[in-house]
Amino acid sequence: SSLSAKEADRLFKLLDRLRSTNVAILYISHRMSDIRQIADKIICMRDGCISGIFTEKPLDYEGAVTSMIGHKMTEVNVTIPEKGVEILNLSNLKLDQDSTNIDLKIHQNEVVAITGLLGSGKTQLASILFGVQKQYSGSIHLNGKKYSPSNPLEAIKLGVHMSPKDRSSNAVIKDFDIERNLTIPFLKRYSWLSLLKFNSLKNITKETINDLGIICQGETDDIETLSGGNQQKVVVGRWLLKSCSLLVLDEPFQGVDIKARRDIGNYIRKTSI
Repeated sequence: SSLSAKEADRLFKLLDRLRSTNVAILYISHRMSDIRQIADKIICMRDGCISGIFTEKPLDYEGAVTSMIGHKMTEVNVTIPEKGVEILNLSNLKLDQDSTNIDLKIHQNEVVAITGLLGSGKTQLASILFGVQKQYSGSIHLNGKKYSPSNPLEAIKLGVHMSPKDRSSNAVIKDFDIERNLTIPFLKRYSWLSLLKFNSLKNITKETINDLGIICQGETDDIETLSGGNQQKVVVGRWLLKSCSLLVLDEPFQGVDIKARRDIGNYIRKTSI
């Protein structure tokens, strides 16, 4: 999932060369675009068991997805609420000297997607909103007031949360268990004086595990024992523990399988109402 399109193309060409020399290749992935391009046979697994085998040409990709997640992708019920008051207003915002102006308004109850290729500026915009860096020019207003946080802590206090890109280097704390990874930004909320309320931490972690469908043995599991998708659920769930005015999610589905994407997406949609 971390390869660019050009790098992936080089990989597929290498696999084709190996296949032409009679090498058998076991390609493990949840990216249907990869499977469509190179697979001769699909074997799906779910919860430690083989859930489907597809060998007849043309390969049944829709059936493979159904086998992976346990139900059809079309089985979805999304209710989009009416947007509320204006939350964020970007006016003549320039990320750097050479960029064009950005004018954008985001309202309460809205889930707004900002897309672009690598280096397009979307991650830079997220960093500006979270106080990691400053814009080149222009203004930002949050809830009708000028917004210019000097650091992430100030952004959090003003009601802006952000789940960053690349969980392994920017989000997951490898030496911590699920509970500590989940609750670390808001420990003051679960403490009295200088003492942590361990029962409160445990209960909120269990609740989040259930809400997001995190597959684990318990809240004290080390974060690195989880799959990539379940680690991502912890990272996203961390910023949903406390209500905020603006939730910035930079690549929340990076390296995440189809079912985890749906679980995370449903939870994001539920919290936006």
